[in-house]
Amino acid sequence: KLTPNPNQQDTSPTEITKPTPPTYTNVNLPQLSLPVFNGDPRQWREFWSSFNAAVHSQTILEIQKLSYLISCLKGSALQAVRGFDIAPENYEVVRKLLTEKYGDSSMATKLLYNELKSIKRNEKEWIEAVEKRERIFRQLEVLGENLEHSSKESVVES
Repeated sequence: KLTPNPNQQDTSPTEITKPTPPTYTNVNLPQLSLPVFNGDPRQWREFWSSFNAAVHSQTILEIQKLSYLISCLKGSALQAVRGFDIAPENYEVVRKLLTEKYGDSSMATKLLYNELKSIKRNEKEWIEAVEKRERIFRQLEVLGENLEHSSKESVVES
């Protein structure tokens, strides 16, 4: 005679439920314009995040990605990629060149600290100065700067 073992788990097949896919609402949003990058390292992260979402992560041809990327560049960023043919093999080359040149967070950090030092104490425009400092502090935090460190306090006090 067989007796059930109370410690044995039930191994009978159970019903598997599939998760329901999310429901999306079809909304006619205005078309987003592509971001522009002028070569300021402080703006690279914001530019690349937008460009990545709009173009880089899309399943389109490399030559199209390169055309879009170059169309978004101005100033020194555009000068940095002058001379590259619009060819599919150049998209990754141009993307890496821009990332190496402008994606260095230490350069952006240095520029932000310089900007912070240049903010003048002006009683008439103190709200604007406070807002500028807060913006810079937020950007520095995103770049991984420890704003609690005592050597940074001298920048704020100047």
